Amino acid sequence: MINIGYTNKRGMPSAESTKIFKAASTTYFTSSLFFPSRIQEKIFTLYAFVRVADNYVDSIPQNAEGFYRFRAAYYAYVTSQALPADFSLDPTTQSIIKNFVTLQNLHSFKQVWVDAFLKAMELDLYKAQYHTMAELKSYMYGSAEVIGLMICACLGIDTKAYPTARLLGRAMQYANFLRDVAEDITLGRQYIPDEVLHVYGLPELSYKTAEEQPTAFAALYRNEGSRYHHWNSAAQNGFVFLPLYARIPVATATHMYTWTVQTICRNPLFVFKKKIKPTKLQVVQAAITEWFITRVA
Repeated sequence: MINIGYTNKRGMPSAESTKIFKAASTTYFTSSLFFPSRIQEKIFTLYAFVRVADNYVDSIPQNAEGFYRFRAAYYAYVTSQALPADFSLDPTTQSIIKNFVTLQNLHSFKQVWVDAFLKAMELDLYKAQYHTMAELKSYMYGSAEVIGLMICACLGIDTKAYPTARLLGRAMQYANFLRDVAEDITLGRQYIPDEVLHVYGLPELSYKTAEEQPTAFAALYRNEGSRYHHWNSAAQNGFVFLPLYARIPVATATHMYTWTVQTICRNPLFVFKKKIKPTKLQVVQAAITEWFITRVA
């Protein structure tokens, strides 16, 4: 077995990547536990890298210096397999970078995928809002779609599945934008494009605007929820390419995102009161259901 930074002989994820991933996402983390351990270690390594990068730009205040130091360290290591002593990164972050680069080399991640991801993270440092859906799709390619492509590479999935993997990443990212409106406002960001808001006569997505124009706000969520469902439904056409061991975790995460969007769209104003996301028990129950569906099919 090629060692990519794990601390035991069974191919289980390292404690550091587990801690980072677990703190970042209940849905992704819990559903990923249903991958075989040899796949878990890869998924956890990937998500640890992207979460560390994301944490720099999503912190309050933003840690731009930390992000650029992280990015420079990654490029130094991917180029020369060495981190210069003057990068001043903590041992955990150094390990996260090294493990990811080893994974990248092992599964031949295209460099343009990683470049696109890091570019999207950089945009979050200075770009406050998006004006068109085309502009937002470009951002979502780097922030989410390429993650789906990297997972496909880790699983050894036929490249015919790549377009639907991108769609699934896009759909899930858009669900996050619908869910996290209040959180994004605190970060000074608005991801739902201006051209979409203008269709409903909404100047922006503040709580004040939502209260003053509840009908328009509800209509926006109803129709943007439909946009999510359209992308998500098309993405599921690619599930036929998934090996059986991957269908349960991927379908579980997909089901939970659909539940989240449906819940939000029933009462959109609730997004300003509480972050809507499934519990660990809900994710486990969904995984059990998917297990039975897979076996019957």
